[in-house]
Amino acid sequence: MESVERKMDQIGRVVIPRHMRTAYGIDGEGTDVELIPMKDGILIRQLKPSCLVCKSEDNLISYRDRYICEECLKGFNEQDK
Repeated sequence: MESVERKMDQIGRVVIPRHMRTAYGIDGEGTDVELIPMKDGILIRQLKPSCLVCKSEDNLISYRDRYICEECLKGFNEQDK
């Protein structure tokens, strides 16, 4: 995919072209994105759900818009015994 140039508005917003949002799966309004500082710029990527404790993206359980993986949940349950 070719690069695209855009101007930033006065409060720092930049529009990501639709074809790029669609290609990278960040096309829905309200989609959470992550801004990652890099040596030569900023990486923007869709924020994937991850465990609050260990940051794993596998075997997640959702509770009130937060996530915990099954392994960490087991650890909490064992700690309560």
